[in-house]
Amino acid sequence: MSCRQWPPHGIQKSLTSYRAHLVILCMLVTVQLAIVLHNGEAVAAEKAAAPKPATIPQVISALRNWIMGISGGLATLFLTFGGVRYLMAGGDASEVEAAKKAMKASAIGLGIAALAPVITTVLKGIVYEGGQ
Repeated sequence: MSCRQWPPHGIQKSLTSYRAHLVILCMLVTVQLAIVLHNGEAVAAEKAAAPKPATIPQVISALRNWIMGISGGLATLFLTFGGVRYLMAGGDASEVEAAKKAMKASAIGLGIAALAPVITTVLKGIVYEGGQ
């Protein structure tokens, strides 16, 4: 009768790896929450400073800020999940490919969020030129 080794071979390494990945994920989520909360405080301070009625350019700028904030935050979150999925793939080709697809899609989302100011500038030009 042989005595079994505990933990089984390789499990301790994988548990340590999972813990490290979990710590990294928690750090990234914390940073993301800090950014979102900071943006919320800035928006609250801006609202408190300017209680007058909004004009069309202000509405468009507010929409741009919301679109950039939401899409940028979601894209960053999905990029984080894609990165964690890539790290946890463990050499499985299908998991690595799925993680790469997720990261590519989130990069496209970040690009769209970055283009939001350009889109709103075009919309402002159309609104002002069309109204004259």
